[in-house]
Amino acid sequence: MNLEHFVNIQYCYDFLMNQIPVELLMYSHIPTALASLLFSGFILYKVRSRASVMLFATCSSFAVWSIADLGSWFAFFGSGSTMFLWSLLDLVGVLMFFFAYYFLYIFIFNNKLPNWQRYIIFIGMIPVILYTLLGIHLPLYDANSCAATENELVTKPRGGVRLARAAIKKSKEVKK
Repeated sequence: MNLEHFVNIQYCYDFLMNQIPVELLMYSHIPTALASLLFSGFILYKVRSRASVMLFATCSSFAVWSIADLGSWFAFFGSGSTMFLWSLLDLVGVLMFFFAYYFLYIFIFNNKLPNWQRYIIFIGMIPVILYTLLGIHLPLYDANSCAATENELVTKPRGGVRLARAAIKKSKEVKK
């Protein structure tokens, strides 16, 4: 049995309780998620259109993000669950912004999103999807401070430029 998971539970619990009141944390996540789902569900029920579907998708992804974020605050019972929820938050956040953009485009222009914009957004989402599925974004969990260590190659601007250069160099090598 690995005692590492039990040693820092009290420390992580105290760290959470001293950082933010739990009542405020619950109040800021649960009612907003439920209100957004009820509102968008009502709109979807009353008006069957592409805009209402995208609004519901945006609010649903927000609700999933809220619950996952709330779960990440209380996932101090093991580094694996914390890392999984933090990575999932990035992916759901990107999907939420995509659905919001899609909804706003439909709402403002009363037309569906052009294919070229969908492709550009999807290409932009590929790194987030890969980082989430492969665990590249959060390589290490520090149980002493109850925090994850982020990959600097991903989070720093210079790291992103280096990553892009390496991807271009690798694609040129593959073409040869």
